[in-house]
Amino acid sequence: MFVLCVSAYATGDYFSGFNDRKQQNRADLPSENVSNPEAIIQIPSERNGIFIDPHQLEIGEVWEDRDFVAHISLHNQTDKEIEIGAFAPSCTCTKIEPSELTIPPRGMKKIAVHIDLTERQPKMVFHEKHPFEVQFTPLLGLKQKFPGSGWEIRGTVKHRIGLEFARLSFEEDCYQGVNITRKVRVKVNQPIKEIKSTAVPESLATVRMEKIPESNDQFIYITPNPELPIGSWKGKIQFQVVDKQDRKFSAATLHIHGETKVPILVAPYQGVVGTQKINTHVKEILSLKLFNKSWKIVSLELGQNKGSIREVSDKPEESRPSEQSVQGSAIERRFEIDLPILFPGYQTIPVKIIVENPKGEKQVLEWKLTYIGES
Repeated sequence: MFVLCVSAYATGDYFSGFNDRKQQNRADLPSENVSNPEAIIQIPSERNGIFIDPHQLEIGEVWEDRDFVAHISLHNQTDKEIEIGAFAPSCTCTKIEPSELTIPPRGMKKIAVHIDLTERQPKMVFHEKHPFEVQFTPLLGLKQKFPGSGWEIRGTVKHRIGLEFARLSFEEDCYQGVNITRKVRVKVNQPIKEIKSTAVPESLATVRMEKIPESNDQFIYITPNPELPIGSWKGKIQFQVVDKQDRKFSAATLHIHGETKVPILVAPYQGVVGTQKINTHVKEILSLKLFNKSWKIVSLELGQNKGSIREVSDKPEESRPSEQSVQGSAIERRFEIDLPILFPGYQTIPVKIIVENPKGEKQVLEWKLTYIGES
């Protein structure tokens, strides 16, 4: 049995997503091949009894497409039946149909290699085109051991638009119930009528396009859904270009990720008071900034029997949040922790901050105060 494995590194990234739309990707393109045809011919065309015409492996220059399809013919050069039990892509950017097949002795079967060409490396985001390669290698036997090198499909992808970034992070300042918007410049590489953008999944974020004055380029403004659950999330923004003839084409993919946090910023990140004499007291100020006024601070609990916590000011102080990109103002509440130094050596005292969301659900934030006790 032979098992065919596809190793794809068109952009050096692992990515996902396929569009069922089948689109002719060679429209309006010259027939020139960027890769060296002689180099392709020199690649051995037969692997473990399977022959592929090397000209099928060179696709030349093509427009980016979310579902580019390369049709490959597999020729059995042996007098025995070759069974391909599965295809094992190394990343989700590649899909092969059919998923399994049997090639009769001296016979031929065709496969369709689907590739998402809208992905690109960060260093190539503004490039008008970039080379790509997709490898596939037959595996011998049920244990799928690599018998050697295989083939590769290669060519050059041409981009209708470019992106300022290939990935955009919202890790630092994404708070539940708070709108945070970031923009990315979209470079227009050819005359177009319109750029459309969609978040995947659609519930992940809202997006809008805006033309830049005195430029062909545009900005895309991305606002993650402020009601996303607490925790990490990821998705992508898919672009579509409409040309002057109202034809629609797949364009770039922008990956976005972040972490939705409880909308309360604890500062400092951790309390460190250094070396302190045993049987003395140390006082530390803990600041809590609420970015969403619908959340409440229920209580603060010190992780040892002795000591106290009190709010410094009776009236909450309203201030701007530390992250400039977070919209609106934050309410700051300051608490004084009075901690007796009871034990020698390095000590960490936890502080539990009990908070409540608008639904009445309680969550616990943890803070730590450390000291070194000295006799």
